[in-house]
Amino acid sequence: MASFGQIILYSMIALIIICAAVLIIFFAVAFTSNNSEALSRNVKPIANMGEDEILGCYLYAKENSPDQFTQVSVTWERKGVDGLVYNYEDGAPQLQNQASQYKGRVHLFPEELSNGNGSLMLRSVRRSDEGEYVCNIKSAAHSGKISIHLKTTAFTPPTFKLSEGVLTAVANRWFPKPNSHVG
Repeated sequence: MASFGQIILYSMIALIIICAAVLIIFFAVAFTSNNSEALSRNVKPIANMGEDEILGCYLYAKENSPDQFTQVSVTWERKGVDGLVYNYEDGAPQLQNQASQYKGRVHLFPEELSNGNGSLMLRSVRRSDEGEYVCNIKSAAHSGKISIHLKTTAFTPPTFKLSEGVLTAVANRWFPKPNSHVG
């Protein structure tokens, strides 16, 4: 029977081997990836219902080339929705497969595509717009994909009132309703 010290020694050796394997896999993936990726300034935006929201999607190239952002195509999808949110290919929107709930409510910024910007403007956010969006952006030289997790809320800025030593915040519209804590 192994002693307590031997068990600890074998456990430490196994842990070191597992950590080394994870590091090797991490570095292998990091150094074999392509030289571009899609980025966003905010992958978990919170949109106020009834207002417009921009879902950011930028193509970042690690190496500069003269024609790096030519022939840009952008496809926006939303998980759990039949049809596309938005599709831009061959220099124009391709909306024949667009999901009905997005018709007339979404657009890109065509003048920004040459800079690798495939951000999506979502007009008049609805509660049903909440969910995971995926942006696939490609150019002649680069490509990338990013997921954006949109949350929806409804609020108006609160007004504050101090009465008898108690500070109260009042807002006409809140969704989801905040927890009230009386202390």
